[in-house]
Amino acid sequence: MQIRKRFTAEQVKVLLKGYCQGTLDGAATEETLEISRSRFFALLKQYRLDPEKFSLTYQREAPTRLSASVEKEIENELMLEKELIDDSTLPITT
Repeated sequence: MQIRKRFTAEQVKVLLKGYCQGTLDGAATEETLEISRSRFFALLKQYRLDPEKFSLTYQREAPTRLSASVEKEIENELMLEKELIDDSTLPITT
């Protein structure tokens, strides 16, 4: 499960702040957040850049759907292949 669904940004900030101040151990913080060491240090880096604006939300880098023009091109290519398959004059058996 994603960290942003298990914890609020404020809860994570408190843990990262404790780590930065030396009151919390890195391994214990990783275990509490249920994240890997590399993910912990990625969050820590993001936190250290700007603690006030630290957030667990993100923007998708890739669109979730293909554009309409790409979908139309794919559909056209599939229809061409379907015509070849359905053509009874071609000696295709399988």
